Amino acid sequence: MKNQLSIYKTFTVIFLPIAVVYQLLWGQIFTHVLAENWTQDKQNLLTQIKFSSELMIYSLMLFILVKFTHKPNKYMAYSIYSILILVLFITAKALAVSLKLI
Repeated sequence: MKNQLSIYKTFTVIFLPIAVVYQLLWGQIFTHVLAENWTQDKQNLLTQIKFSSELMIYSLMLFILVKFTHKPNKYMAYSIYSILILVLFITAKALAVSLKLI
């Protein structure tokens, strides 16, 4: 399995920059949306779309890390998995609150 990427490099070089750019783009969207005269319902819908897409992206990242990366140190792998799982739980809770399920 020497063709697999290192979990640390995959997380820090590929996934972390993707997540940061993703959040910066959403920040720009919300800045422009709030500058316009949007209703609360439209802003809630946009927030729900953001949280739903985050759940999909972060779940895909976790799946790729688990399935397709080389893990030389199991504790490092568990810590990276824990970070992504924590982010997934926080995003899921925010989506549930946005949908008024909680």
